[in-house]
Amino acid sequence: MNRRIVAVVIVVIVIAAIGLGVTEGYLHSHSAKQQSGNTLIIASSATPTSIDPAVAFDTNSVFFDDQIYQTLIGYGTTTVNGQTVGSLTPVPELATNWTVNPNGSILFNLRQNVTFSNGDPFNATDVQFTLDRVITMSQGASFHVAQFLNESGIHVLGPYKILLVPPRHPTRGS
Repeated sequence: MNRRIVAVVIVVIVIAAIGLGVTEGYLHSHSAKQQSGNTLIIASSATPTSIDPAVAFDTNSVFFDDQIYQTLIGYGTTTVNGQTVGSLTPVPELATNWTVNPNGSILFNLRQNVTFSNGDPFNATDVQFTLDRVITMSQGASFHVAQFLNESGIHVLGPYKILLVPPRHPTRGS
């Protein structure tokens, strides 16, 4: 059972890496004034193959996607010898918190008062749409997601709650 939970946590981290299609540079709280005419400039000698995180999974594309999209969870930091460095510890981004259940499912509670650049509110249906899209498109890093999740395992429990349930696989060797 522990191997299954570890696998699910790894999938959650991969989901965080490929993005959820929510534009980080343009996320605003409902009370924030939206500004027009803002431009995101990223200086790089690398060219992304795509800026759609459901399609591209190469290093150059992920570099750009990380500047554009926000995810359910991200990576934390730690202090080593007085210096702050990145770590693989998951930290909240669009998810405020999550619970890994004994059956391997994960319940995410989502941030409220978040909007897309066009003013539409972010909610659990958006997460469901994004994950369904990644699985259906079957490109880029979708094999990581599809290995541990399919469309029938994505359950919207409320506007800001979503449950991800991995499919049951027969136990190997039995």
